[in-house]
Amino acid sequence: MKARSSGHVVNIGSIAGCLPEQGVGVYGATKAFLDAFSTSLYRELRGTGVHVSAVRAGSVATEFQRAALERPGGGRVPAENLSIRPEQVAERVVRLLRHPRRQVFVPWYVRFAPWLEPLFGWAIDRLGPVLLRRADSGSDAESAPIP
Repeated sequence: MKARSSGHVVNIGSIAGCLPEQGVGVYGATKAFLDAFSTSLYRELRGTGVHVSAVRAGSVATEFQRAALERPGGGRVPAENLSIRPEQVAERVVRLLRHPRRQVFVPWYVRFAPWLEPLFGWAIDRLGPVLLRRADSGSDAESAPIP
């Protein structure tokens, strides 16, 4: 792409990369890496004709959510009830290819997520463990045999 001075790299990330959540630490860490990598690559390739974009998606209704519930020790995905359709992400990627930008948020309102950690990280630190314990105790109750 660089030799042709043309192309577009689109990395599909998640708001989990900028808003660490309890219970999905490894997932958030991989998305944080993808955000940093995309930004670095974007800056390296500026002016070459090769575009680099990161899509920061909110919760997307995919098999991931079902699989998370079925795994041993698994549970519900944070913000699962706010999930968007995969087609919404695809539509945004098509628009991004026509009008390149460094990053886009899907849906639009998750663009505020990066501000939640610096502004309300202290509250997440206090509430997160409580919510995680509640989720863990709920999954134990669901998986316990009925007498």
